[in-house]
Amino acid sequence: MHPPAFPEALEAFVRTHLGSFEVLADHSWPHGESRVWELRAGPGRVILKEQRRQSVFDRERHALVHWAPALGERSVQLVASDGERRLLLLTAVPGQRAETLGLEERLERDLHAQAGELLARLHAQAGEDTPFAPSLRQRFEAWAPRAEGLLDAATLEWVRRCVEDAAREPWPPQVPCHWDFTARNWLAELTGGHLTAYVIDYGNARLNPWLRDLTRLYFETWGQRPDLRAAFFHGYGRPLEARDEHLVRVGGALEALTTVVWAREHGDAPFEARGREILGRLVP
Repeated sequence: MHPPAFPEALEAFVRTHLGSFEVLADHSWPHGESRVWELRAGPGRVILKEQRRQSVFDRERHALVHWAPALGERSVQLVASDGERRLLLLTAVPGQRAETLGLEERLERDLHAQAGELLARLHAQAGEDTPFAPSLRQRFEAWAPRAEGLLDAATLEWVRRCVEDAAREPWPPQVPCHWDFTARNWLAELTGGHLTAYVIDYGNARLNPWLRDLTRLYFETWGQRPDLRAAFFHGYGRPLEARDEHLVRVGGALEALTTVVWAREHGDAPFEARGREILGRLVP
């Protein structure tokens, strides 16, 4: 007998690939964009993920098939999928969400160094050298109408100017990007004082310039912790040059706008406040 929270309609898919199983935990986020369960099958654990939107499922499955294998056992990997029902069966990696662990500073630096190394492995894979400017403009045009009434006209106009400035800049080539690369999507296992980091959740992954994966760390973490920034780039294997930093900042204006809109639409007040705080630091 499975706990009531696990939908009976999904049991056949799981049994086809795993045989008998039990539900260990429901790790779903309150925003409702996906449902996630931790399962035990035999001696091991797996993750079942059900995506609400087909576009997100397609994006995540593509990343799991083509990009996640480069990270090996340091990332979740695809076991099986069902495109019609938007189901992903994934390997389970050890540890807990790194943002919940309250690590001492030495281990935090180690975490960021390992995260930098893992991101470099993701970014090192083949991408494409197509112009980035059109997607910046398209993203602003798609999100700006939804921001009306949430942000004042002057702020929206300032973000529009930032996007136009950014679109005129020569951006690096587009590579596989995680697009939500923060401690909420790193698991960390601590054994005998040694930490090992793992990457999860490719639901936002897509091709973009490598700098896009730095946005949230840059604005939400590194401002108060330059030691974590230094550790990350030591692991990544290259520094953040002044020109790179400029592009992160102008791109960050658009990402802060989308954060405010998405968070309001999903009832996530802390996430909305984070986006507004970033805009408050950026807008002159």
